[in-house]
Amino acid sequence: MPDLTDTIVAEATPPGRGSVRVIRISGSTAAALLGAAFVASGAKPVEHPRRLCLGTLLGSSGEPLDRALAVWFPSPRSLTGEDVVEIHVHGGRGIVRGGLENLERLGARVALPGEFSYRAYLNGKISLLEAETVNALVEAETAGQAARLGGMLHGRLFEDLEKLRSELLSLRAEWEARIDFPEEAGEGEVPRNRLAQLLEKLCGLEREGRTLKVLKEGWRIALVGRVNTGKSSLFNALLKRERALVTPHPGTTRDVIEEAMEVGGYPVI
Repeated sequence: MPDLTDTIVAEATPPGRGSVRVIRISGSTAAALLGAAFVASGAKPVEHPRRLCLGTLLGSSGEPLDRALAVWFPSPRSLTGEDVVEIHVHGGRGIVRGGLENLERLGARVALPGEFSYRAYLNGKISLLEAETVNALVEAETAGQAARLGGMLHGRLFEDLEKLRSELLSLRAEWEARIDFPEEAGEGEVPRNRLAQLLEKLCGLEREGRTLKVLKEGWRIALVGRVNTGKSSLFNALLKRERALVTPHPGTTRDVIEEAMEVGGYPVI
């Protein structure tokens, strides 16, 4: 388990070349680390929360690395529920590496994979379902995947789960009252159809979960048939390019060929 008292740092953007990359810090000493590694040109980030401030990012020897923008999000109104700092720099690898090395030298610990989301979950900023959805969104490769998963993040699924939870708690309380206080609760029978309706709703969510699993991983489709019946031609037609060798001679395609494609915005293998 990671030490949750540490202040952590990591790059928030994908590694590689780009116009802008972001270094993120989270923890109780985030503001102090920002003050030691970033020299504001005017307004200081800690004096103006949630406002991008221009300044200079420093390296381990105090040398200027880059003209950068920094923003401070004080707890609890932040991504993780802790004090959070984001430093926006130009996309060079050396800039990010130098900034991270300096922040480590000043006392920050490199975050473990997923640790920012983990802290957000522990601090009640996101639910476990939201954390899993965010992870799936990051891995989404098609527009259809992103649209469906993005809808889950703020849509009907969370509302349905909350309603089910409230209904189950209400039903449980009613049953407990009838057991513990039969005189006050009366002799009327607890409507069993309520439980049946809840079970039906839960089964529906379970079926939707299986569908979303397929959506995340993609549909796997096999083209199977007799020799020389056009499987390779169909395969190429679906891909819209020549991937499998096509000849009039039977048995030309002997090895299994696998390709990923997108159909209606969804992944198919």
